[in-house]
Amino acid sequence: MKRIVGAAMLGMIGGISLIIGLAFLTAAAWIALADRYDTLVAALVLGCVFVALSSVLLAILAMRGSRRPASRPPAPPPRSASDPLALVEAFFSGFEAARRKRGPRR
Repeated sequence: MKRIVGAAMLGMIGGISLIIGLAFLTAAAWIALADRYDTLVAALVLGCVFVALSSVLLAILAMRGSRRPASRPPAPPPRSASDPLALVEAFFSGFEAARRKRGPRR
């Protein structure tokens, strides 16, 4: 329990430090862009950077959540080889597979 609390505290302190660092970097980027160009350009550039970053992160999150294994219905039990209907079905399914592979007739 003590390890979990310690890990949670370290994670929280690291997260807060990261947010503070990003705030300072954003402020420095704002000052540099506003000094070089204009405040409007600085706002546009920083806004676009944050929108692009959040779009990429949300797309990654959406892709990660949609990977569920497809559930297939169980396969029907195999028929015995002596069943004449099974032989006819096998013949026509092979014939149909060959026709699909060959493509439409010209």
